[in-house]
Amino acid sequence: MCADMDADVSIPPSCLSKNAVSAPVICSKNVAEGREAVVPDVGSAVPQVPIQWFKDYLLPPLPPNLDLHAVVKHFKNSQHITTSGTWKYLITAPFESVKVEDVVFAPLETIAGEIGKAAKAVLSTLPEPTIEFQCRPASTPKSLRRNNASRPDGYDIYVRHPSYQKYTSHVFWENIVAPWEVKKKNRVEDINDNIAKILWSFHHIMREDDSRRFVIGYTIENTNMRLWFGSRTDALVSDPFDFTHDHETLAHFFLTLMFAKAHELGYDPTMQPARDRKRWLNQWDITVHYSPEGNDGNLSGPIDESKLQTVVLRTQKLESNIGAEAMRSRGTRVWQARILGPNGQLGDRIVVLKDYWVDHDRLREATICQRILNDAKTKEQKDILKRHLLTPLYSGDVVIAGQRDNTHSLIRRGSDVPQDKLYPTVHEDVSLTATTIPEDESLAPQGTGTIAARTERLLELVMLHDKSHHRIVFAEVGVTIEDIQSVKMVFDIAEQVTTALKTIHECGWVHRDVSSGNILIVGSTAKISDLEYAKKMSDETSHSERSGTPFFMSIEARMHRYLFRPFLDAPAVKQDRKRPATKTGNTHSIDPQKLIPFRYNPLHDLESLWWVLVYLLLRRPAEIKDMAERRKGQVEFYDQLFTGNIIDRQQGFQLARVFYQGQMKLHPRLAPIADSLEWARNLFVTQYMEVEARDEDLLRISHTVGDEIASLLLKEFKTMADEFTDDNPDIKLSRLRPVRSKKISPEQPGAAVVIGTSLDSREQGSSKKRRYADVAESTMADYQGLREDVKRAKLAEKQRMEKEEQRRSNRESRS
Repeated sequence: MCADMDADVSIPPSCLSKNAVSAPVICSKNVAEGREAVVPDVGSAVPQVPIQWFKDYLLPPLPPNLDLHAVVKHFKNSQHITTSGTWKYLITAPFESVKVEDVVFAPLETIAGEIGKAAKAVLSTLPEPTIEFQCRPASTPKSLRRNNASRPDGYDIYVRHPSYQKYTSHVFWENIVAPWEVKKKNRVEDINDNIAKILWSFHHIMREDDSRRFVIGYTIENTNMRLWFGSRTDALVSDPFDFTHDHETLAHFFLTLMFAKAHELGYDPTMQPARDRKRWLNQWDITVHYSPEGNDGNLSGPIDESKLQTVVLRTQKLESNIGAEAMRSRGTRVWQARILGPNGQLGDRIVVLKDYWVDHDRLREATICQRILNDAKTKEQKDILKRHLLTPLYSGDVVIAGQRDNTHSLIRRGSDVPQDKLYPTVHEDVSLTATTIPEDESLAPQGTGTIAARTERLLELVMLHDKSHHRIVFAEVGVTIEDIQSVKMVFDIAEQVTTALKTIHECGWVHRDVSSGNILIVGSTAKISDLEYAKKMSDETSHSERSGTPFFMSIEARMHRYLFRPFLDAPAVKQDRKRPATKTGNTHSIDPQKLIPFRYNPLHDLESLWWVLVYLLLRRPAEIKDMAERRKGQVEFYDQLFTGNIIDRQQGFQLARVFYQGQMKLHPRLAPIADSLEWARNLFVTQYMEVEARDEDLLRISHTVGDEIASLLLKEFKTMADEFTDDNPDIKLSRLRPVRSKKISPEQPGAAVVIGTSLDSREQGSSKKRRYADVAESTMADYQGLREDVKRAKLAEKQRMEKEEQRRSNRESRS
């Protein structure tokens, strides 16, 4: 893999990183729409693992000294099994029954109860089961913070959860440890419906319950039962087994859940509900493990708890949880909190607590912050960094059962996921003959070869890096740039952020996740947060996921390729400014033999800041008297750049005519801001084209590549902060509210990147190539226009500098 294919994303509420995190899905009460969004996020297939592997590495262990064979023998002797080998409560196969599903599968509650009784009879020292099995397809579990009308067919409830109420009909999602979905038949539509529903339940539990680390569940089609598992990294399914005849496997599964400890069921024991909390406030007492020596850089080896200290914080207010909306993600949540004293008394100081899952082999955020400071060469650089970076107070990986809480050693017990079988997340209704595929496998395909051969669809596996659960406490509490209404302050903050990024780049680092949510204001000072994916320019390590927030990523980082390199036939265009005729399709592509591995550089950080300003301008319509007349056009421009196809976004940045046509839809009083952003856009295009003019230059892009453009942006932001607000003192950005834009549809290129292959299927890949070809032709037609834009930009800069010098002279003469 090329360098910089990094990291999940953490995005503001209006942004789209994954389908499940899009604004319509978060806000919509339409469960079907949510399910449609969640399935593509998982990918076209998930690993299908053997039942024994699932038992050994994912399920909680059986109680010590419990003889499973003796348990099975006991309920057989108790005549719970018929002479035909099936449960007496399910004499006929589900597909033969004329009764509805909830009646057909209701005996699962009884079967689970009898298995528990048999276990107690075999081993009398067993405690009471901690799980209650319920088949309630007509009952909607309660959510604390959101509307959710989803109704699983059944669920296993953890009866020791603090919010569990035994004698009421209310069940909360945070009580559910294992949702299940059932179907009487084994048709393609039944399988697909079960998959969509179980993944949605996993998704909702992980976003609803702050203390959940993973979820277990199961699906049944007729007599075929599959076990499911989901964590911040994994989405897995087991081989099917016949739950009506394979009594030992069913008993093993139910018993491991019945007598498991809370952390073995996915709960985090280092997060406990505050004793005096109001449940809707969702307050927690959270333990942070840290080392006084600050050893966040040591990521290998066992945890030595004797060298760790702990601090407990009581959360006061949830600042952000959008990073936890997708099941497979960083799971980032941020709270305002207070430190608890030894006697449980609340401290006076309010701090910020961040809880997230970071790629296990990455440096932790506090270590990165310290290393950037160590790389500062001058006192001025150190002072700038200390002023504009957050101050870590405590940080460390979460420790559970004496181990780091990570998806590899603690959750999967050190085992790698088998990948020899893939299970499609969307099955296709195709006719398969018994001569090529056994009849019992025709509706539940077992491997990639069968699927690819029969449906002509390539199943591709999305694998993420293993993640470690980490917490960090910061001293400063602030608001994001999205909360600022003053246009002057927005440009003041942009100026400070540019200074901070320029200094980070001078130290040889790039941030790689500049976004509106990562720009904080403490008092009047800008702070850049989320450094966990910052990286030295010289670091060429790679990961399976990209870094950055898609709404604010530079277009090159988003598409992971250089987009401003000269075309092979550029000289022909120079002779004729009209679009040249193509001979064999797209002749305007770059020679594939000269493709250069993409590397993130400082220009991409600065471009991300530009996207933040464009986002604020379009997303937060200015409070102007007749603004409503321009609102529709502004929303259209917003959709084009932020919620539309990635190619539209690329063209909006690269082509002057596209951005110009969009900015003409804005209110005339916003023209100075739009002109300033257009000037900066031209500046970026100019710089990219100069930097990428020669292949050899791409291999040695240095940390100084953005110095000149940063200096020009600093002057521009200062001018805008002074002049625009002086001329328009009444204009403010409106408060953030849901944008009434068109429905957000999944993007073909996708934010997730796969190990060894892209997420797109072959058909989607071909479609994407055709779109790129069309864009290349369109871009060639504007190639000379870009050059003219460069000239105009330089001329405009010269005139601007002369005008600024004249204004300075006028001020001095007046004074």
